[in-house]
Amino acid sequence: MSGPRTRAMLTTTVLLYRVAVTRWAWSRAASIAFVAVFGLLDALFLASNSLKFLDGGWFPIIVGGAVAALMLCWRKGSSEVRRRLQDMSMTLDQFVAGLDGMVVARIRPSCC
Repeated sequence: MSGPRTRAMLTTTVLLYRVAVTRWAWSRAASIAFVAVFGLLDALFLASNSLKFLDGGWFPIIVGGAVAALMLCWRKGSSEVRRRLQDMSMTLDQFVAGLDGMVVARIRPSCC
């Protein structure tokens, strides 16, 4: 299994290209040459660590995938609940306008 640091390094190297071209205004050729050096090293580390996948590295991948799926479902469900509550709610102006027609129950405290 490739370690999280190895994947993170490779991902960061790929994103470095985008930053070099857009933010630093480097030419594409210079950016590719610069990123290729680090990308090659990161890819070598990733390949060597991926040999551990069958020796138990699959387990953290499965657990991580399950947790990620659970979090995505939770996020989608929370967004749907928020949207439905927003659809059912009224604006402050509507609430204030309807106060005159509402019966407000007043309860006296029993201690006084």
